Amino acid sequence: MHSRSQLTVFLVGSRDMIDRLQLVLRPTEGVSELITVDCDLRDAPPNQAAPLQDARASSHSGRAALALIVTDTALTRCELLDLCETRGKTFLDHRLSTVLRVGATGQDGIQVSPNCDPKDLRVIVALLTKNLRLRRCLRRKRSLMRSLQSIAARDPLTGLANRRGWNVGIKRLWEKALEEASFLMVALFDLDGFKIINDRLGHAFGDQVLKSVARKMQIACRKEDLLARWGGDEIALAVVLPERTIAQRLVDRVRSQIELRFPEIAQPVTASAGYVVVQPISAWKPELSEQLLRAADAALNKAKSSRDRRIYEGTVNF
Repeated sequence: MHSRSQLTVFLVGSRDMIDRLQLVLRPTEGVSELITVDCDLRDAPPNQAAPLQDARASSHSGRAALALIVTDTALTRCELLDLCETRGKTFLDHRLSTVLRVGATGQDGIQVSPNCDPKDLRVIVALLTKNLRLRRCLRRKRSLMRSLQSIAARDPLTGLANRRGWNVGIKRLWEKALEEASFLMVALFDLDGFKIINDRLGHAFGDQVLKSVARKMQIACRKEDLLARWGGDEIALAVVLPERTIAQRLVDRVRSQIELRFPEIAQPVTASAGYVVVQPISAWKPELSEQLLRAADAALNKAKSSRDRRIYEGTVNF
């Protein structure tokens, strides 16, 4: 595990600088590989030194390498990174790379004297290595936090948003509709006869039905739309619409995707839906979520009790 944090050092510049710094950095702890790019022989193959400590630390594994680019050229940071990626045949993350300019000036990187004492130079490289490791550690922690937040906002069975995810998403869509002077539709879908399916075929089969329904609904919706498992076999949908008249066609299209056939069931799985459409004119308030869903649920109950209507549009008063 420690090898993943070791450092690849690129020496980019004149032959004199490369020869001198190879000797200086060869015993430096934490430097796993030295790759040289002789700018006096730019078109020649790179002179790559043997790995210093652990060959497994080579950045050729596909992970972004921790990289220190030591140069006496005036090449920009981006030019240096592109050059090193080509010569080292690896991916260099700009945020995990540092430029150390020896006797050269530039708008980026850290500059030291060409006559910098070798001991001081090794200390500088050690500090830069530690800094890069801390950067990587922070990035991994941030990535882990985002993953945990995503898990906390998702229903583990269907992968749709849960109530926590819904509360975050509905606020975002309300604010988007308010900013764009658009409409916000909130719908509730309920599977017809789902309790009978659970009772006859078991909850495991019922779970498979719910997962299939969720996948079909995700296909029918856009990435920016909000789908959430609200409870049991109820799934909530929130969509920002440019026109109110689109709502019924959208709900019907999503509902038609839910009509699935399973060999174990004689009749196809179907759903009923209730929805409301509003045009936000004021800032978001947390109680608006409950009001919208309560109105959509009332419309859903009317659709469920109707013999000839699977979709019902309700009203909401704020």
